[in-house]
Parts: sequence; C-alpha cells; structure tokens
Amino acid sequence: MALKKINLVFFNHRLFMESLKEYPNSWIDDKRVNLFFAGELKYPSKPFLNVYAELILAEKGAHPLRDRVIMELDESLKKKRLEDRKLNYDIKNIVENDEYIKIDKSVSEYFNQYKDKTITVIAGGETIQSYIDNPIKSDCLIAVSTAVNPLIKGGIVPEFVIAIDGHDNMVDHFKVISNKDILKDSIFVYSPTIPHKMLQSWPGLRCIFKTNDSVFNRVQSTLKLKKLYCSGTVTHCAVDLAVKLGAKEVRLVGADFGYPSGYTHAENSAARKKANFKTRVTNYNGQEIMSRPALIAFMRDLEIYISLNKNVVFRSFSKESAKIDGVSLMI
Repeated sequence: MALKKINLVFFNHRLFMESLKEYPNSWIDDKRVNLFFAGELKYPSKPFLNVYAELILAEKGAHPLRDRVIMELDESLKKKRLEDRKLNYDIKNIVENDEYIKIDKSVSEYFNQYKDKTITVIAGGETIQSYIDNPIKSDCLIAVSTAVNPLIKGGIVPEFVIAIDGHDNMVDHFKVISNKDILKDSIFVYSPTIPHKMLQSWPGLRCIFKTNDSVFNRVQSTLKLKKLYCSGTVTHCAVDLAVKLGAKEVRLVGADFGYPSGYTHAENSAARKKANFKTRVTNYNGQEIMSRPALIAFMRDLEIYISLNKNVVFRSFSKESAKIDGVSLMI
C-alpha cells in the first residue's frame, strides 16, 4: 500500500537542525510529509514509532507530548502493575469490607452540596506545609489520607478525607494521629479496596465510592456503587469529588507531582521519605524539580480531566509544584 501521509514530530529544535545538516533531507519537500514541533501537539497519534534519544533530549516545550508518548509505551507495564495490585490487595480488601459496603452511604448523597463554592483539595506533597503555615480560607477542604496528620498537627481539620489504596501501610496514615476524635465530624470517603483496619480505625462518618477499575466488575456487592474518576492516584478522586460536590473553583494544595525539596510527602506524614529519582518536571517558577514517570503520568491524566471540565476554575497554591496545564497559580 502506497504511503499517503506521514507526520514527523521533532522534540528538540537544535537537534533537528543539526540532523538536517548531517543527513539527506530531500524528504522535507515531499508533500506527504507533515512536520511538527512536539510543543504544538498535546497527544500522540496512533500508530507511532519513536526514537528514544529524541524523548531523552526533549526541550521544555515538548515535555507534555514526551510524557504522553512514554505513558503509551509504558501501558503494558501499567496494566501488569494494576493486575498485581488486584491480586495482592484489592479483591481481598473488598471481600473483607463487605459489611461496610452494605451499610455505608453513597458518595453521591453529598453531590452538589457545595454548589458554586470554592473547594480546596489537599494532596500529600511536601508543599502543603506552606499552606499549613499560611492557610487560605475556602468553603470546604478535601484531604487525601496521607495529608491528614500534617493538617491536624497544624490545627486544620478537613471536611472530607479520601482514600483508595489497598496496601497494608495505609493504616499508618491514621495510626500516627494522636487524637482521632478531632475527626468525628469529618466524612471519610473511601473505596472498598482500602484495608479493613483503616475503616475500623475511623472515628466519624463514612461514605463509599468506586473507580472505573475492572476489579469492581468481579464483586457483586460493588456493582451499584457510584464512581469517582481515577487514573492511578487518589488525587484524581479528590479533584473529581470537589467537582461533583459542585465547586466553581478548585484549589490544589500539595498536588506537586514531583519533589521540590527532595521528599516524597509532607512533614509529619507517615509516608514521608527521601526521594531519589532522575526524572524532571517543570514547576511554576520555570525550574526543573525531581519527579518520577508515574507522577508525571498522573499529572498528564489530570490535565485531560481538567480540559473536560471547563466550567470549573482550577488553581494551584504553590509555585514550587509542577506546572499543570489548565491550572493557574494562586499566589
């Protein structure tokens, strides 16, 4: 079959110009060839072939497309990791949590209760300490479970706490809280994939949801649960909850998608440890900060979600956090 069209995408202007000098370039005048700089495109077309050196040497403006190409290349590994997680944690936890699945409220009972309000979503990144030191008032706080202890130590109690992960050390997020009674009026929004002990240790109200993960198709008791968006991180669920609660503005705190100061989580978080990764992502200062491929993939998926919710304003609290397309800086 004769070639009708081919799209050629380069990721580095200087590398592209040098290659034109060194190699035959008559192809550039072929009308079947469409030439693009990666910064002009948001998503890779399929099918595609890539030169890995181009991805490694991509300039800043090409990083969004570079990241999405890497995500596509990593898709098979991602599927294997998800399947391993289902076998090791998720199905077991869902079965153990059956009593809660039967009696707890649906997350949908809270939808639109904050219509046209401002909601702050607090993820687990290390920049939440700046927020704790100088909090900005909003109508509602949603915190992921890793952020709860740092917030409480700073005198901040969220209206909602959210968790999805099934590994056993999730219980530590609540174990380190010295006075759990302070959370008795907070609502725990959870996926039944979390450890049973985590539910047992919660002192307050609860409501339940599921994600679009296929694991929920295997367990009859979860079929009617309402969904929150998730593409690998609880931060996605927290943002979707804010939107479904009716927010007109969603403020992101600790959604760093990188390690600005070299630590994985905020101070006083049970999950905090030293980070050591080679991947880099650009922050709101235009500086490169340490990250890892999974975090960047989560950020790119969040960007897609944000692009589909144009009626909501998204803002980021810290200029040290990774720059998210569609999210403006608050301060």
